[in-house]
Amino acid sequence: MRLRLFLTILVLSCGGCAGSRHYHPLEAGTVVGAPHFIELRHETQVATLHFPAGLYQLEAADDAGYFYRAPSQIREDSSGERFFHNGGLYLKNGRRGNLRGYIYWYSGLVHVGDLSQAEYVFRD
Repeated sequence: MRLRLFLTILVLSCGGCAGSRHYHPLEAGTVVGAPHFIELRHETQVATLHFPAGLYQLEAADDAGYFYRAPSQIREDSSGERFFHNGGLYLKNGRRGNLRGYIYWYSGLVHVGDLSQAEYVFRD
């Protein structure tokens, strides 16, 4: 329960962080300077959030990088309960080593952790 309260406070205090980004969806087949897929080889955990293994599809971009939609919802295990969130990965400037996890929380996209150490490969 405390962790869920902490995450809620964290999200509310950082609400403007994700909101200041100007994400725009990318049309299918759009040529960009990043791979069209990132394959996360194994489920990867950040705190109580579990990012599923599989292909994350390029969905949106902003001036600093690219957002990839998760193949299924991100699972949160908290206080003996399970919650599910839409989300995915953010690749800063299309470069390896700058992979971050994001979830949609309430009405915004929120950074929840660094996944740069996860085992992943780029796919086109």
